[in-house]
Amino acid sequence: MTDTKLVITNKYSNNGNSSTPIIINGNCKISNYKPGEAKPEYFIFADIKNGKCDIQQKNGNKGAIDFSNEKYKLVQKIAAASNADGKTVLSLQDLNDMDKKKLGLDDTFVIKKDIPAGVASIYKKAGNKLTTYLRIDFETKNDTNLTTESTNYATLPFIRRELGYGNEYENKMKIPANTMIDTPTGSYIIDGKGKAFKFNANTKKWDSISSIEGMDVVSSKVIASIADNAGSNTDMTLNKADLKFKKEATKDVVDRFNYYNAKPAYWSNWCKVEGNTLECEIESVFKIANTKNTKCHIKVAFDTDVHKYMKEKEFSGGGANAEKIYKQISGPSLNKNTLKLVNGLSASELLEAIRVYNNHRVVTDVKTSSMGERYSGNGTFTSIGVDETPVYNENGMFKDLNDEWGIGKKDILPIIDKLMKEIPAYLKDTSTYKELQKVINSVDRKKDNDFDDATIQKIDLLFGKLLG
Repeated sequence: MTDTKLVITNKYSNNGNSSTPIIINGNCKISNYKPGEAKPEYFIFADIKNGKCDIQQKNGNKGAIDFSNEKYKLVQKIAAASNADGKTVLSLQDLNDMDKKKLGLDDTFVIKKDIPAGVASIYKKAGNKLTTYLRIDFETKNDTNLTTESTNYATLPFIRRELGYGNEYENKMKIPANTMIDTPTGSYIIDGKGKAFKFNANTKKWDSISSIEGMDVVSSKVIASIADNAGSNTDMTLNKADLKFKKEATKDVVDRFNYYNAKPAYWSNWCKVEGNTLECEIESVFKIANTKNTKCHIKVAFDTDVHKYMKEKEFSGGGANAEKIYKQISGPSLNKNTLKLVNGLSASELLEAIRVYNNHRVVTDVKTSSMGERYSGNGTFTSIGVDETPVYNENGMFKDLNDEWGIGKKDILPIIDKLMKEIPAYLKDTSTYKELQKVINSVDRKKDNDFDDATIQKIDLLFGKLLG
């Protein structure tokens, strides 16, 4: 495991003049916001990997992280939390051993840890809301298995047309495994084995592809310009090297996207690079295919959890059906009506519903007091007022069906078998799917009775984990 020297300072404090070297034991990301959150004004993002530090912050990368005095002292206390390493060594063990008492934090702070994932987050309370104060994310074995860039690549024909001239080019583009590309007219994935997929918006399925085509003119031009940033107009490679800009990204991105045309065809509304992800909004004098929109939102992410992204796209709905099934089971009605409702859904609709239901996103009570969000289907959440709290269902769908009077193995196993056939191929090679299959195969199908609680709860848990 590589040790890396990281310098921290208290330059964001009044009259701050202290600096301390911290040894980072392993690959790690340190920030004061979570992925997906809006950056705070004084944002910090340090990516420590293989002995090197990539530091992004408001005042630019000056070779050190500029903290407030409070965060500066806090990081030192975290590094000293474990007796298993030195007081100036920050390791995964420190995250495991730290608590509010050791860090000197009062009740306005909340610490959340996921040690197997290598993550510890410290939140600051503001009324009923929690704001990310500090986040430390160590690379673990699980992360490496999921997201480390593989030696696998996909080399695909790449079709694009030159803007304004109608000329069509076909070059080959080499893209590393675990890469996601999202454009207005197409989402693409290169999985961990170097296989390429495109999301079919009509079928809501991921189709295996052998070339990148069908991308609208603007998007294909943008992606080609990122990959072929030398302007050679030949075969190209899209990789993390393309995220290195000579100057500020929002300005440099325009120069990249204009080099093919005699006059500027683009301007950038915004562009950001965080870790291994580039995201930008480019506006053009050309319209996106079949729309009146001239804005093109592009996202390219390397070393990403492609399965998570694929599931989020494929199983984005299900909230309404999950709620119907819950109300049907919990309400005063006949079990035959419950089976009629469940069996009346297609396998894909039922998978979407189970993803919501078995991850306990069905709200069962909103009358107590606190705050939260209520799942409203199609991957969206609806805010709930401060006087209401969503209390989510405790069981999975199959446990609730099994508890319904007169419904048992003879009714539930055909539903499970139907769903297992619908599980997409990219999930069938996972350990979760194999474990689920093993549990289902262990069920004695000759006996016509209810499932025992341990078995049906295990099936629910694995379905939720597989689809979640």
